[in-house]
Amino acid sequence: MQTRRWIGWLAVAAIVALAIGMNGDTATRITGGTPAQQEMARWAIGRFGAAGLSLPSLEIRFHPTPNGCGGRLGGYADGTADLCGVHVNLMSRRTLLHEMAHGWVGSTVSAGLRARFLRLRQLESWNDQSLDWDERGTEHAADIISWALCDQGTGIHLPSIPRNDLDQLADGYELLTGRPLPELSAPPS
Repeated sequence: MQTRRWIGWLAVAAIVALAIGMNGDTATRITGGTPAQQEMARWAIGRFGAAGLSLPSLEIRFHPTPNGCGGRLGGYADGTADLCGVHVNLMSRRTLLHEMAHGWVGSTVSAGLRARFLRLRQLESWNDQSLDWDERGTEHAADIISWALCDQGTGIHLPSIPRNDLDQLADGYELLTGRPLPELSAPPS
């Protein structure tokens, strides 16, 4: 009888593990937000999965006003990607992917790869807060990943970082991820 019980528990555990694997990233929690914002968060999680990039444990937290993000549209710290007072549009999708990319980069990119990325991007610092935003490697990395996973847009839809032609962005993405640019469908409007 005891053996049957163990086999039953193992079967349940296997089914749960299979369901988790098929469901994608279960370590990401979504807190707050409207139904449309929550759907945007699920879309963003799916973009990382479709590109083969595993997210670390992460909380996506929506705030109705910019106060939760220090007056900005978003922020990332300690496993939490915050989005503040945003509508669901291309800019908010990019911002969400950008903040999530900080979590991915922090958990995936080694010190050696950071140094190679800094050389590639002609930057001197990974995250010196005394430097302008567009002079920090961590911001280039997050902007490149968000661009690659969102829309790979051109013209006004290019990231606002320096050295942002398509080849330079693709090279940065490939260096960071070890993968070519993903072929993804256009984001919802």
